[in-house]
Amino acid sequence: MVFSWESSRRDRFQGEGSTREISAVGASILTPTTPPVDAPVNVEIMISALFGPIKVKIKGQMRVQRVKHAMAEHEQSGFSVVGEWNELQTADLENENHGDRPARQIRILFARPVMKLEVKKIHPSPEI
Repeated sequence: MVFSWESSRRDRFQGEGSTREISAVGASILTPTTPPVDAPVNVEIMISALFGPIKVKIKGQMRVQRVKHAMAEHEQSGFSVVGEWNELQTADLENENHGDRPARQIRILFARPVMKLEVKKIHPSPEI
């Protein structure tokens, strides 16, 4: 995942991190690069399927709600954001040319407080 923000002096910053916590209204991001609390942040998260090459990218304009700096070696710094996911892109590289294999449909359901990723196999319609 990547994120970017602008300082009050108009300096632009960018960072990379990871997340295991995404909801319909935000995310928790693990990274050594942390923006200040209340900073507007553009967030882009790539989600890969465990069983194949399906990828989903979500983007949103968020606001930093909380920052945590690591105090010990075993801890990791990070921050949490809240806001709105406003762009969704899907890619199914394996099934771009469907041939006789079933196509896959991907759907993201936004339901507070959890975002659920659902992948279904859909058989192609018979040719007429």
